[in-house]
Amino acid sequence: MGRPSRMSGWEGWIPQLSAYFFLLILLLRAGEDADTWFHLSAGRWIWTHGEIPWADPFSLVSAYPYLDSHWLFQVLLYPLHRLGGIGLLVLTQAAVFLTAFRVLETSLETKRLGAAWTLLFVLTVISVEQRFLIRPDMATFLFLAIYWRILFSGEPLTERRIALICLCQALWVNMHGLFAIGLVGIFCSIVGGLIEKQSRKKLAALGIGSLIACFITPYGVGLVGYAFKIFGEIGASSDPFMRALTELQSPFTAYRLEPDILVFYSVSALTLVSIALNARKLHIGPALWIVGLAYLSWSARRNAAYFVFLAVPFAAQNLLSYRKNSFPHSKPVSVILAGLIFVGAWFVASGRYYANFGRLAEFGVSRNPFLDPSGALVYAEKANLKGNFFNDYAFGGPIMHRWSPKRKVFVDGRWEVYGMPFLKRYTEVTRSPAALWDAYAREFDFKFAILHSLTPVSSELISYLTRHPDWNLVYADPMASLFAREGKSFTIPAPPIPTAKPSLWTKFWKTPFPIKELAFGRFAYFTGDAPGARAWFKSALRIDPLSPDAHFNLGTLAYQTGDREAALAHYYKALELDATSSSARNAIATVHLSSGKTQEAMVLLRQSTRLDPGDADAWKLLGTARARSGDFTAAIAALKRAVKIDPRNKSFQKDLETVKKLESRTP
Repeated sequence: MGRPSRMSGWEGWIPQLSAYFFLLILLLRAGEDADTWFHLSAGRWIWTHGEIPWADPFSLVSAYPYLDSHWLFQVLLYPLHRLGGIGLLVLTQAAVFLTAFRVLETSLETKRLGAAWTLLFVLTVISVEQRFLIRPDMATFLFLAIYWRILFSGEPLTERRIALICLCQALWVNMHGLFAIGLVGIFCSIVGGLIEKQSRKKLAALGIGSLIACFITPYGVGLVGYAFKIFGEIGASSDPFMRALTELQSPFTAYRLEPDILVFYSVSALTLVSIALNARKLHIGPALWIVGLAYLSWSARRNAAYFVFLAVPFAAQNLLSYRKNSFPHSKPVSVILAGLIFVGAWFVASGRYYANFGRLAEFGVSRNPFLDPSGALVYAEKANLKGNFFNDYAFGGPIMHRWSPKRKVFVDGRWEVYGMPFLKRYTEVTRSPAALWDAYAREFDFKFAILHSLTPVSSELISYLTRHPDWNLVYADPMASLFAREGKSFTIPAPPIPTAKPSLWTKFWKTPFPIKELAFGRFAYFTGDAPGARAWFKSALRIDPLSPDAHFNLGTLAYQTGDREAALAHYYKALELDATSSSARNAIATVHLSSGKTQEAMVLLRQSTRLDPGDADAWKLLGTARARSGDFTAAIAALKRAVKIDPRNKSFQKDLETVKKLESRTP
């Protein structure tokens, strides 16, 4: 494997310096994600009560015993937030990930790899970027780097290093449920060590010590059991609800063209090639760990980052072992590579990276403006709204942090707290509010609802409640909307008058996300104000001509007025800008079906059902297309999938019965 070595010569350090700069720019991302505020709330609760929670203190409807596997992370996170707010948390996260990448880098002779290592480093950053979150993931990546450096860099296993691994395992087990990955890595190193005839005494100490460390937790055996429960959320044997979640789908089961998935494909291929080239000198320990991580990543997209993070140094070690000489150095290549990396950093800092891939994020160290319901919460406080409330789960954490312990949130992102029956029903209600909302609201006695202006969870509910005679839209801003049974109705503002184009410098540096225009355009559409909605969406395109959401909504407005040509133009543009959009595919297919182009529709709908197997509308449309083509057996199968996903949708059931009758009449 070779001993670590540092790069020398400007042709080595300039590209690598640019790579670290690129990493830093990606790490300096405005604020939190949906779970950050939950972790802060839990940390505050632990500091306030001086104990670890055994029952969920935050939710109105939690149904399962609460096992806080992140308690130590939360205890460390909360005082940092008290000291420096979200900005300090962003900087802390950046420091942790920078350390993790540097520790990982020291396990290699990077000087021999030359510019090739810089390229691999950047690919790793692009893959891991999806997990640059103020969440326990940051600790997991740091521990992965430490374990790889100690166990698989080719240096001898000393008593001090064994003690460090055991200490890290004890910390990890109290910070993140994925500590089991580290335990697997330890035992892979033990297997490899036995094959390579390392000291059995030291290997035994490593195994026993790390096992004991897993039980140094307030929850004892229960926490270890929970860690393995997490892995039951992925794969073919997991619950259909979990399989429908994008981050738990296999990266091979859908048409995914995002940068992290493309990197995953590339690194997977590179890893296989490196194993083939270095088969005779292959070290079993790291190879076993990489195979295990590959299985996890192939089962669920969210695990791909962990695989790439360690597969890159593994592949690099194999290539260095196979090739005795150093990789060639080229000053022109180094200059060009550094220049391209700096351009990539500008692409991120200007916001173009996030905008082009539909990410609700931006460069900075402040709060994430796309996850801030403060306006709606302040309104609810001033209006003295009382009683139970419904909320979009994306807002569960911020609501929890602001209102706990006085008020309990309805739901947040902790799936394990609520259980599959509740989550399935919650999803059904948000997908089919016309059939299910009224009974759901009566059951929980909702007095008001706090919804996200742009998420799929809230979209159908906003549309339904806007037209509901018993619910009023009492507050709306670009991020959050608030519906209540009582209160003065909110008036959607008029669309802005077009102003002068921004300066060249503004266009060069910043790509704003037209969240206000998209949100108010949707509200205008839901209230039946088609001209107002069209004006808002056109305003969004003036701000960001590459907004897939604006094009999609303009396509919908055009289709409703009978202008199929304009509708298709906008829908295809939306699909071009967001190749993963099943909604755009469904919309194009709908237009094709209305024009008699059944085969064209089926091609798109097959892609939609692969992209999002939980999309009932896609299955329904596919069933319709199959029936029109005369394939009633396939049509029935597709419609049954739609009914299974959304069993309370009467139109799906009606279509299924109709096709069954048509099949029975077919000779």
